[in-house]
Amino acid sequence: MKMQWSLLLLAGLCILWACSGDSIPADDGKTPASYFDLKGYMESEIRRLDAAQPRVVKKVQFNDEEETLQLELLDYAEELRIFSDSDINRPAWRGMYACDTVVSGPDAFSVRYTATEKRPVVRLLTVVYEDGKIAELNVKRASKTLLLGSSQELYYHPSSGFSIRTLQQALMRKDQTVHIAVETAGSGQ
Repeated sequence: MKMQWSLLLLAGLCILWACSGDSIPADDGKTPASYFDLKGYMESEIRRLDAAQPRVVKKVQFNDEEETLQLELLDYAEELRIFSDSDINRPAWRGMYACDTVVSGPDAFSVRYTATEKRPVVRLLTVVYEDGKIAELNVKRASKTLLLGSSQELYYHPSSGFSIRTLQQALMRKDQTVHIAVETAGSGQ
């Protein structure tokens, strides 16, 4: 019984920690809501990957055509730009995300930021933590106009690589799909 109460207390603290952030009170008018700093995290990952330059296997699939490349060097700033561009700490999106935390084990939990309004392109950001470190990022983006609709699913695994899946739907045109997967050589992901 004590173990259940301890886990419940830990889960409650994780929820408060993940959703509260270190933000200045909302009435300040200048500071955006403090969500997970995806842009800052990706900048540090780009520096780490640029320094290590692990060999990678890059697979690009456009509709039904696929190409596989083995690369010694990769421009991580360019390859990961879409992740940095998916940061939800924009003044225009302030207060437009609900945050919830799911505890999946003693040292594992995920924090999910879900758009509560239609305006933000980033519809969902999920950060998965294991043993106190980020194990996975998942971003879902969507935008739509009268002529064009686009959706993207982004996955980032610090230890093994990333993938980007895009679907574009245009009026009077066949849907276009693009899937890019970059795996660290030997990761088998």
